[in-house]
Amino acid sequence: MPGCEKLESNGEDSYRASMRVGVANIKGRFQGTVAMIDKKPYDSYRLKVEGNGTPGFIHGEAIVSFVDQGDETLLIVEGQAEVGGLIARVGQRLLGRASRMIMDKTFKCLQKSRFS
Repeated sequence: MPGCEKLESNGEDSYRASMRVGVANIKGRFQGTVAMIDKKPYDSYRLKVEGNGTPGFIHGEAIVSFVDQGDETLLIVEGQAEVGGLIARVGQRLLGRASRMIMDKTFKCLQKSRFS
C-alpha cells in the first residue's frame, strides 16, 4: 500500500498500521488499525479503517466484493469515510481522488506480484 511504513498483526484479520499520506499540500503520518470483518469467503468482506495523525483523523468502512467472470475476478469496492481536522478542509473531491489513487496503486502492486 503506498505510504505504508509499518503493518503489524493485531489479532486475527486485524492490523496496526503506520502510514505517511498526503492530500494536496497537507501531509502527515497516521497511526491506526485496519480490520477485515464479516468475511464471506469467495464473496465479500467488510474493511474497517481507523486512524489518527497530525493532519486529522479518518474512520471508514468499505464492502469489498468479488464477482467471478470466468478467467478473471471483478473487484468491487464501495465505502464511506468520515474525516476531521486539517485534512477535512481540503474538500471531499480531493479526498475521493486521493483514496481512489491509493486503492489503484495498491491493486496494481497486487496484480504485478501475482504474475511475478
